[in-house]
Amino acid sequence: MFRKKNKNYSKKLNKIKKQLILNSKSRKGENMENEAKEKKMSEKDKRKMLEFLSNNVEAIIQITVETIMVELTNRIKDVENEEYSPKLTKEKKFCEYTKEQKEMKISDILHILGIPAHIKGYAFLREGIILCTDDEDTIHAVTKVLYPEIAKKFNTTSSRVERAIRHAIEISIERGEREKIKKLFPDFKVKKPTNSEFIATISDKLRTGQI
Repeated sequence: MFRKKNKNYSKKLNKIKKQLILNSKSRKGENMENEAKEKKMSEKDKRKMLEFLSNNVEAIIQITVETIMVELTNRIKDVENEEYSPKLTKEKKFCEYTKEQKEMKISDILHILGIPAHIKGYAFLREGIILCTDDEDTIHAVTKVLYPEIAKKFNTTSSRVERAIRHAIEISIERGEREKIKKLFPDFKVKKPTNSEFIATISDKLRTGQI
């Protein structure tokens, strides 16, 4: 009696195992069919994409070139807006620069504004700007204090200092790059800046960290 029950139990187990194997095979078959369909679909999509690209090569190239040109133009504008003088770091103000560092900074600005280094007005302007950044009141006494101080250093006269600076400013307005000059002197086309205005504007912007 026990053996018969055992045989019946083993038969049931075998049937269950067979059924499980069949189910797993069928699932595998379904999965393989689905994967094959997905592959076929992806291959179709690829073919369509290749056809689209081949038929629209010129348009795609044109769009790409235009996009690159727009990005380059915007980048050039950003660089031009900043290149006329290096930005001062937040950690160090212009008043904390050494004399040599101040001279280099101002020389860069004068060079970009179109003032050649070989003329006397170049050196006079640089010295005048340094004096005004060190002492704001100096710009209010151009004739009595600023010109005499510059003249004393360069062993010349105040009148020669005034003429040389005026000549340097005229060269800047005539030969310098208009856009860069306009950033400092918006009305330069209508009214040429005077010696004191030229020096005061640059020294003020240096002192406040705007250039």
